[in-house]
Amino acid sequence: MKNILFVDDDPVICSLLKSFLSLKKYHIEYATNGIDAINTVVKGQVKIVIMDMNVHGMNGVELIKRIHGINPALKIIAMSGDTSFDKLPPELKATIPFIAKPFRLQDIEKLIVNLFPGPEVV
Repeated sequence: MKNILFVDDDPVICSLLKSFLSLKKYHIEYATNGIDAINTVVKGQVKIVIMDMNVHGMNGVELIKRIHGINPALKIIAMSGDTSFDKLPPELKATIPFIAKPFRLQDIEKLIVNLFPGPEVV
């Protein structure tokens, strides 16, 4: 199963993305704040994190660093409705794809496929 953690404090976006990606055979977990996201990553089942750069509990840069502190190989897609991505250190910008809100669901799917080409994420 392709396990993805979606981190956003907007329940409508969480529900919409979960519905769409579930149809594409992804297993979606979601967290509405940084602490819940960290707790989910610690469990070790997630292969990709799609995260808003502005969630409750910690800023996006801190959350990315904490996630990579737990699992440096974990793939992350950052998203935001503002210019948060511009605030990322250059080393993170070079390795983390970014998508601006509002986004098309197909664009999220393309980013996921680009991170893990092939039939299955194990």
